[in-house]
Amino acid sequence: MGLLSFKCEECGTKINKFNSLDSIFKLKQGRIIECEQCESQYQIPKSISIMGKIYGEFWLSILIYFLIIYLIDLLNLKLGIIVFVYALIISVGIELMVAVILPIKKIKVGEE
Repeated sequence: MGLLSFKCEECGTKINKFNSLDSIFKLKQGRIIECEQCESQYQIPKSISIMGKIYGEFWLSILIYFLIIYLIDLLNLKLGIIVFVYALIISVGIELMVAVILPIKKIKVGEE
């Protein structure tokens, strides 16, 4: 399937990774995705989930946001206040790319 969805291993139903904008961030922190047809549950591996929780808890995304602002400022583009908008777009784009490539594994087999 595509990068934004995957196929249920039990029943073959298409499951979307992202239902809303906040699910991009919650997926990295261990959100459980459930198949609507057979109720099998999927989640990212625990080691990645722990790193995602640390990332979210210590507000590392804000540090990365300001790092992007600093790097844009180094280019001397004289963008003014619009640099914050560009940095936000870039940081959300990075978050989306990371969430898209996360591996998902089955944690509970549902009923058929």
